[in-house]
Amino acid sequence: MNVLDLDKALSLSVNFILHPSNLFLTKNATAKIAYRSLPGIMRPEKFGPEEFLYQFKCFVFALLTQHDYIELYNGAISIIEVSDFLKSIYHAETIQAVRDIITIDYEQQVEVETHTLAKVSRAKYKLYKYISVWLGALSTILLIPLVYLVFIHNPFKEKMLAADTSFIKVDYNQVINRLEHVKVSKLPYTQKYELAYSYINGMSFSEEQREVILNNVTLKTDELYLDYWINIGRGLDDDAIDAAKRLDDSDLVIYAIVQKMDQVRKDNSLSGKDREQKLSELQTDYDKYWKDRKTALTDEESKSKNSNNHSTNSNKESSESSSTTASTSSKTKSR
Repeated sequence: MNVLDLDKALSLSVNFILHPSNLFLTKNATAKIAYRSLPGIMRPEKFGPEEFLYQFKCFVFALLTQHDYIELYNGAISIIEVSDFLKSIYHAETIQAVRDIITIDYEQQVEVETHTLAKVSRAKYKLYKYISVWLGALSTILLIPLVYLVFIHNPFKEKMLAADTSFIKVDYNQVINRLEHVKVSKLPYTQKYELAYSYINGMSFSEEQREVILNNVTLKTDELYLDYWINIGRGLDDDAIDAAKRLDDSDLVIYAIVQKMDQVRKDNSLSGKDREQKLSELQTDYDKYWKDRKTALTDEESKSKNSNNHSTNSNKESSESSSTTASTSSKTKSR
């Protein structure tokens, strides 16, 4: 509103424009003109109250909207969409009318701020600011475990309990479905046992084979053994092979390799060359472990035969010794 006081300069022998970049305010909020021209020598030319009022309207619009002063001056001021306050300024016909509109709006804003805002010292403001920051940080820290509890821990716990219930009901398919998206490394031991047991029951084994395998699956079984069967059931044959190698069990390795070979044959994304190469590598591993298995079985059979022969010889010697003792005793009696 202080810019309106520049209307007094209209009576001076200088020319000026009310462009925002040509005006500045002193520390006392007094409006000053940066560039001024001499009449008849420099631009802009002399203008009267009507031109002053129009330029002032453009000045206000440029400050309160995103539009450029020159664009507004060249006619945009009459076509752009603005607030009711700016519309009232645009339709004002005199400088005094504009001054009255601005004064009334200013007084209304002051009244609103008086009822809604309160002055505080800079020290208190900084204190409130720091308190707000620390409270925000504390709330975030407390919120993290709450989010974990509500959205991660509790749903996970409920999923484990649901799997337990399905296992008790002998609903093995439901056990598999409930634990399907849980990583093996995230599963508790009990649920690993339940899931491995469920997968084995759904595999194409004979009743005798299934019984032998399930005899090794208990709540005291090596956890790596449970991991092996879960990975087999999920088709994670590479992980199953790794688990079997760590268990140092040739039979498990061979079975996992056979499953992997079957998976490679069914993989339509592989080219013929890649398929043959992978199958060749797997066959090499298969032959190696099969050979190791046969060697181990042969060694066991040899040890078993040697043990039986030793037992037979011991029994024979014992029998002969007993017979000799009995004969000696008989001769002694006859004497």
